Amino acid sequence: MLDLWRFRRGDEEVAVTVRGWLVADNAHRDVVWNVAIAGGGVARLLAWTKREGHEIARGILVPALTDWELLDAPPINLIYPPSVRRIPRVRMFIEL
Repeated sequence: MLDLWRFRRGDEEVAVTVRGWLVADNAHRDVVWNVAIAGGGVARLLAWTKREGHEIARGILVPALTDWELLDAPPINLIYPPSVRRIPRVRMFIEL
């Protein structure tokens, strides 16, 4: 569920229902970054979505809830043509 964020800190677990107005897939993650930079609200982004601009390092965006562990990551889908499955490195990644 994209609207239920579950967190853990030590023995404490919390589930928060969020009511956001923007949801984007990984291909459109820059839209989320730009909205957050423009003051549009809190964004939940995976670590690998950090852009080269280093907005966090420059203080433009500030990490929040850093002492909490996010329990559920957004779903990740792998879409590929069947012929690619024969390539060893792709097959290894699919199995992972």
